[in-house]
Amino acid sequence: MVVAAVALTSCADNDYSELDKGCDQLMLTSDQQATTLNEKTHANEAVAFSWTTGNNNGTGHRIYYQLELAPKGSDFQNAYVAVNNETQVYAWSVNQENLNNIILDKFNGVPGQNIELEARISAISEGVPTQIASVDFAVIPYQPVTETLYLIGDATPTGWSADHPTVMTRVDNGKFSWEGNLVAGDYKFITTQGQFLPSYNNDGQGKVIYRSKDDDPDEKFHITESHYYRMTVDLLDSTLLCEKTDGQQPDYDQLFFVGDATGWNFEEMTKDPLDPFLFRYGKVFDAAGEFKFGTASGSWENMFKAVTYHQGYTDPSVTLINGFDPDNKWYLNAGEAGKAYKICFDIRAGKERMMMKEFKPYEMIYLVGDATPNGWDLGNATAMTATTDPMVFTWTGNLQAGELKFSLDKQSDWNGAWLMCASGNDVAPTGNEEHALLINKSDEYQKEQYLDNNIGDVDQKWKITSSGTYTITVNQLKETVTIVKQ
Repeated sequence: MVVAAVALTSCADNDYSELDKGCDQLMLTSDQQATTLNEKTHANEAVAFSWTTGNNNGTGHRIYYQLELAPKGSDFQNAYVAVNNETQVYAWSVNQENLNNIILDKFNGVPGQNIELEARISAISEGVPTQIASVDFAVIPYQPVTETLYLIGDATPTGWSADHPTVMTRVDNGKFSWEGNLVAGDYKFITTQGQFLPSYNNDGQGKVIYRSKDDDPDEKFHITESHYYRMTVDLLDSTLLCEKTDGQQPDYDQLFFVGDATGWNFEEMTKDPLDPFLFRYGKVFDAAGEFKFGTASGSWENMFKAVTYHQGYTDPSVTLINGFDPDNKWYLNAGEAGKAYKICFDIRAGKERMMMKEFKPYEMIYLVGDATPNGWDLGNATAMTATTDPMVFTWTGNLQAGELKFSLDKQSDWNGAWLMCASGNDVAPTGNEEHALLINKSDEYQKEQYLDNNIGDVDQKWKITSSGTYTITVNQLKETVTIVKQ
């Protein structure tokens, strides 16, 4: 785990009978590294606070600390609680991005305008008057660039439709990437699905420029030769790199499960967000039956089929049949039914694999991240609420501005099972049901599914940009998440 946003520091001091700190006055100091916050250096530390222990007057009782941030002169009304009744914690720091989010979201800060703030530490111990110390500081916040970017134009796979644009992958703040086939024609970028404004256009010199209204120039970028391209956009530097590449791409953009379990209706599988050759599907198979895989909804041609008649589900062998025959299918026996299964299908030409395995749901799912009530403390991660469906968990509560992902096993080395954001790192939730990325970093079976990715390096989180009450629903079989602000 990398915690760049917020850091807590503690030291062992378990003998509270020795904490006669009668002469130890509570003091709070700050070490400010940035007065003007900048999204280009969003991961750098903005300010760090440290404090002395205060005292418990020799009572032997624990001392609990609460650190709050608030606009100066607000008497800490609607304060941001950075440390909430923690013991043996004597420092807290925040990076530029998270401090910027707190200021804009919690304190109604204005980008580009100086805001004076106050930090207050309270030391609370039973039988002792609460001790308080404070320090002032000031910063200038910035306006963050978009967290989503889409490609539209007659050069792109989806044309000029703003409702169905080509999704780019968020790499970092302001940085997006995509690769695929482009044809001769024009293209530009939009920030919001379904809306043509705001957009990012060509400034006439090949750099990207922000366009916010219809009266602004609408110059596009141009592709002169149809080819497979790799594209990288940096909105903070206003740069675009679009270069031809010999990258391999899948023969099909969609894959459909069809069989007795669906009444022979075509159910679309989910394209894996890390590997475009992998498609995933989860389902409870109530009864025995046959199944195969289609490459187009409703079409019985160009289907991936079993190699032999009634091939067992543990046999990964696959053949692509362009016509109708032979029509061999996989078969799930009656003794194998009544269980949940997950399928991972690899469509790499010449290396096709159908990987199917029983899925036993995790008993609990936990919220982890500085947006959550218990922050990055994995051992005390916030538990969700089980439902009558063992695959589905819900939670309603307060989230702060910050990062969020889900642990399914609280494995202490952080290499266990995680449910992560499929759209990239630090991407805001859509408010609708969205596909997620379920990765068990210790599972050799899942590691073998990825031929070109090291899943141990994957760490993609949602970014909550507005604090408040949220309702979250997770389906671990379908690998979907819904995060809705109330």
